[in-house]
Amino acid sequence: ETSSPGQLDEIGGAWLVDAGLGYRFNPWLRTDLTVGYRGGYELDDVSQDIQPQIENSAPGQVNAEITSIPVLINAYIDLGGVISNVGGIVPYVGAGVGFARNEIDDIRAVALDEGLTSLFIAPGGSNVDLAWAVMAGFSAPLPGVRNLFLDVGYRYLDSGAIETDGGPILSEGSVTTSIH
Repeated sequence: ETSSPGQLDEIGGAWLVDAGLGYRFNPWLRTDLTVGYRGGYELDDVSQDIQPQIENSAPGQVNAEITSIPVLINAYIDLGGVISNVGGIVPYVGAGVGFARNEIDDIRAVALDEGLTSLFIAPGGSNVDLAWAVMAGFSAPLPGVRNLFLDVGYRYLDSGAIETDGGPILSEGSVTTSIH
């Protein structure tokens, strides 16, 4: 499958490590501030317009490493009063909003056109964008430790756009054009 011209969006999944500190306002409402590191994923897509200056050029395979650092303020509603809990395990739903610093390494593209191979390298970049999340799960108090909980849940995280800085594109060592 190929992306729309000028847009590459096949970045796959990645691991995420988070740390946070929170506060409980009452038995059903709590918040936390989380900082995470999302790495181990990459742009891996096919572009139809890898050589836009050549009419009917062959598609090109595009690759680049990507990292993201999301910072979110989250709010959770504990459903312990609505759904009966067993052994102190409390289901919850939540949402968060904040920002993420997204970084993409140099983008490497290989175009195969009638037996010829061309390598293009475009500069990577970094940007800060809106980030948001929705989550659901269960939390349970850790025995013998006051105010510390084990949390098992699912979170959908949108870290915003991943953008390049623009600049010269190198084609087998020579500058061919610029991107903006």
